Amino acid sequence: MNRLHALRLAILAWSLALWGGTAAGDQPGGTNNTPELWLEAKLSPSAPYVQSQSLYTVRLYQAIGLRDLEFRAPAAPLAEIRPIGERIEELTHAGRRYRVTERRYAVLPFASGELALEPAGISAHRGSTPPAAPDIVLDAPRIKPGVRPIPPGAPAGAWLPAHALELAESWSADPATLAAGQPIQRTIRISARGTDASQLPELQVRGDGITAYPAPPALHNRIEGDWNIGVREQTWTMVPARPGAVTVSETRIAWWNVGTHRAEVARLPERSLSIAAAPSRTPDGASGSPIPDSAPSPTPPAPPPSTAGIEHAHAPFGIEPSTAATYLLVIAFAGGLCVALRRRTTAWLRFAHACLCGDARAARSALLQLEAPRPPAAVPKTLGELAFYAPNDCQYRKELARLEQHCYGPHHDTWRNGIALAGSLVMCKLRRRWNKRGQPQPSEHGRRITASRDGRHATRRR
Repeated sequence: MNRLHALRLAILAWSLALWGGTAAGDQPGGTNNTPELWLEAKLSPSAPYVQSQSLYTVRLYQAIGLRDLEFRAPAAPLAEIRPIGERIEELTHAGRRYRVTERRYAVLPFASGELALEPAGISAHRGSTPPAAPDIVLDAPRIKPGVRPIPPGAPAGAWLPAHALELAESWSADPATLAAGQPIQRTIRISARGTDASQLPELQVRGDGITAYPAPPALHNRIEGDWNIGVREQTWTMVPARPGAVTVSETRIAWWNVGTHRAEVARLPERSLSIAAAPSRTPDGASGSPIPDSAPSPTPPAPPPSTAGIEHAHAPFGIEPSTAATYLLVIAFAGGLCVALRRRTTAWLRFAHACLCGDARAARSALLQLEAPRPPAAVPKTLGELAFYAPNDCQYRKELARLEQHCYGPHHDTWRNGIALAGSLVMCKLRRRWNKRGQPQPSEHGRRITASRDGRHATRRR
C-alpha cells in the first residue's frame, strides 16, 4: 500500500513538473520552477541606503518554446521601481542549452527598515494553441532587503545619497570681458548617479557687486548603463552693478557616497571678475556703443514706438484704456512728466508706451534714454545707477528695483508696475525741482541782511 502511494506521488510530481505546475524541483529560483523553465533574482546592493538606488535583476532560463511571454515587474509600497533595460543571451547550464532573458529594474526605497519587495515573475502559454488563460506562471525567489537609515556621520541639511556626483558650470560668454550693466548667463549642472532628480538640492548664487536672477530649474532623469542619473540644470542672469573687482561666491553641495560610506563635498570655487566700465552713451543721433537692454529673452522685442497705438494698448494691470478714469490718469501723467522734463519727447513717448503695454525691457531702454541730456560722464548706464542718483526715501528707487527684477528675472511677461514706475518718476523729478527752488540763489540785486556790531539789530537795504 505504501509503495502504491509513493508511486502515485511520483507520477503526480512528474506531471506537474512537465506541465509547469507547482513542483519546484531542485533548480534555483522561486515558485513553480522546473528544469526546463526557471527564474532567479538578485538585488545589488542587498542593503541600500534610504533614497539611494539598488539594482534588481531577474533572469529567465528557458529551454522550451513559449508563446505570449510577459514579465511582471517587482513591486513595493515604499519604493519607486523603474525599468532599466533588457538583455537576451544563449548559454549552457548543467549540460543543457538555455535561452536567458534578463530584465533590470532600479529600486529607490522611501523608508528605512525591511522592504516588502514583491518578486518579479512571468506568465506564458505552452504549445501552438494556447488556452484563454496562461498555463505557466512563475515567480522569482523572494528577497527581503534591509534599507539603511541616514547614518550619523551624514552632512547636515538635505540628505543626498549617490554613487557619484558631478558639479559643472558654463557661461554664455567669456566673463573676463564683462562690462558694468552687461548681462551674462551662468548655468550650473548637477548630475548624480543612483539618485532621482527631485532629490538634488536648490542652489543659491550670490556675489559682491553683481546681482543674480535665477530662471526656473530643469529636472530630468536618464538611464546610463545600470544606473538612473538625476540631472538638475539652472541658469542665472548675472548683471554687474559697477566696474572694478567683483566676486562670485563659492557653490558647494554636501552629499553621501554610498560606495565608500563617507561624506563628500562637490565645489565650484569662488570666482573673481574684473568688470570694465560701461560704454559711454551719446545723445540721440550721434554714434556710440549701445547699451544692452537685458539678457536674451524668449519673448519677441517690443514694436517700434508709435503714438497712434497708445490709445489702443491694453494695460496688463487690469484697467481698460477705454474707461474715462484711465484717460484722465494718462493725461495727468503725461502732462506732469512733460512739465517735469520739458524735453526728450520721443523718449518719453517710448517710456509711456512701454508702461501702458507692460513691456519692462522697452521701459528700461527708454528710461535710460531720458537721462541722455546729462553730461556724458554722469549718464547712468544701468538701473542701479539710476537708483543711486535717486533719494534714499523715494518710491522711485523701489520701482527701479522691481523693473530690474522683471528685466533679468525668469518672468518677462508679468510686469504690472508701469503706472507706479511712471508716477514715482514724475514725483521724483518734481521733488528735485522743488528742492532746487528752495536753495538760495546768488543775485546782485537781492536783499542783504547785515548784522549790527552789537548783534542786537539788523538793517535791510536794497
